[in-house]
Amino acid sequence: MINRSRHAERRIRQRGGSRLMRQVLKHADRDVHVGANCRALSVHWRTVRALKLNDGLSRCAVIVSDRTGQIVTFLHHRRG
Repeated sequence: MINRSRHAERRIRQRGGSRLMRQVLKHADRDVHVGANCRALSVHWRTVRALKLNDGLSRCAVIVSDRTGQIVTFLHHRRG
């Protein structure tokens, strides 16, 4: 299990729980540098469809620190 910041723990509870976050980490096929030594991990909507996963998964991202490997936050984003 990856360490989580306190902020990430709060956001995970607010935005769908750790099950959804674990699915993003398991199936992530997009890895984008988002600044401040962080990366956004997410699942492309085509992957979600092909694997018959929860549709909401393609609109979630896990932000991970490159420096510490800790989950910084969990968020919902727009497709694109």
